[in-house]
Formats: sequence, C-alpha cells, structure tokens
Amino acid sequence: MHLLSTDLTINYQEKAPVLRELKLYLRGGEILGIVGHSGCGKSSLAFALLGLLKLKGGSARGSFLWKGREMLGLKESEWLKLRGREIAFVPQSPVSSLNPALRLGTQLSEAWDLHAKGRRSEREQAIAGALHDVSLPGDPEFLRRYPSEISVGQAQRVLIAMAILHRPSLLIADEPTSALDAVTQSEILALFGELNRKLGMSILFISHDLLSVYALCHRIALIDQGSVVECSSPHNIFFSPKHPFTQKLIASLPSVPTAAEIEQALIY
Repeated sequence: MHLLSTDLTINYQEKAPVLRELKLYLRGGEILGIVGHSGCGKSSLAFALLGLLKLKGGSARGSFLWKGREMLGLKESEWLKLRGREIAFVPQSPVSSLNPALRLGTQLSEAWDLHAKGRRSEREQAIAGALHDVSLPGDPEFLRRYPSEISVGQAQRVLIAMAILHRPSLLIADEPTSALDAVTQSEILALFGELNRKLGMSILFISHDLLSVYALCHRIALIDQGSVVECSSPHNIFFSPKHPFTQKLIASLPSVPTAAEIEQALIY
C-alpha cells in the first residue's frame, strides 16, 4: 500500500481547474520531486495535502488517500490531529514564517505542545534532538534568540526542526531553498537527504530547480497544464525525457551535466 495517492482536481471559485485529475503516489521512505512552471498548481497540491486549501479559497474533488484512508471531506478537528504530527510542512520563506515577536525556544515549545503532553524534560529533550538533527545548537543561549538574530539558513533549519519534532511520516517542502544562497541551498538539500535516510521520512519536495530535484529525489513528477505529464527516475527524466514539456525543461538548462556528474551529485 502506498503512503499517499491522489487523483485530484483543484479549482478556485468559478475559475478553470488549476489541477485536473492529478495522479500521484508516494511510497514510504521515498523522496518525490514535484516540478513545474510558476502557477502550475504545485503549492495548491501542497495545501490540499495539508487540508488547508479552503483557507486559500480553493476546493478539491476526486480522491486523496493517506495510508489507505480517504482524506477529502475530513473534518478540521481530525486534520488538527494529523497536520504537524503525521504530515508536516516546510514553507518557502523561512524568515517570514517565524513569529518575529517570539523567541525560538517558545516557538519550538508551542510546536511540541500541539501534539504532545508530558513533562517539561520530555519536551526539552525532543527539541534538543530535533535541533541536533538539523545541525543547530540546542543550548539556552540559542533558544533565547529571536528570528531577527539568526541567519536565513538557520531560520530554515529551525523550521525544519519544528516540522520533524513529532517524527512525521511525510514532510512536504515547498520551494524550501529558493530564498537561500547557493552554499546554503546545498547544505539544506544534504540535510533533507540525511533526514530521509536517518528517520525513514518520506519527502514531497516541490521546486523549480531541476538540478536540486535531480540530486535529491528518487523519482520526479513533472506537472504541465494541470496534470502529471511524466514521472520517472532522475536519470530517465534527465537523459531520456519522453514528454515535450520535459524535453523543453531539460533544453532550457544553461549546461547539461554528464551522467557521471549527475550520479556523483546524488544526495540519497
């Protein structure tokens, strides 16, 4: 049984559907890359998988199975039990996603308290473990800082730490490296690969950066005109693209690495 499978049509009010019968599946422990041009519905898919589409004025029909359970029509009270615990999210803009008025320790504590009740020592141990997993210090001095007192790269790592606090089965990352410099991008990609291996966590990695997706993901799904037009391994997508949209994306790269260079760059 797949961890997740979809056959989704998503639209906003009376407008034409953004996604049309979009079919995807994700296995446990797999990293699936989602690639498409701006406005193709990548973020709409993420919102649907988090049960947040209504907040954006959208609606979904069709099917979304999570561990064999149909999720469309699920009550918000049920989503509150799942969102952040089984399905977690890493947003695009790390600085604006953190509350500037709260210390980092407070924000991490609130993320823990949403889904866990226990002694203070258990919470502190969980937070320290999550920070260690993302290569951040867990000492009191760091936890007393405000978001404005850390770098953008550190802010992204804090958000990832929040997302993995409860060891979710699925981590949805929506353009998580777009606001980062090249060096920090590489570090964050390596971090996602390490978390996948260490925790066995499935990752849905949404990006427009083809080379990042090739380096990180086990499979890549390309979306065009509201549907998945091609889904295969990084090697097949890169060196044997079948669909004209995929071929056009590959041709748009300033330089095409060799097969050996691609294999050497693979993170997983």
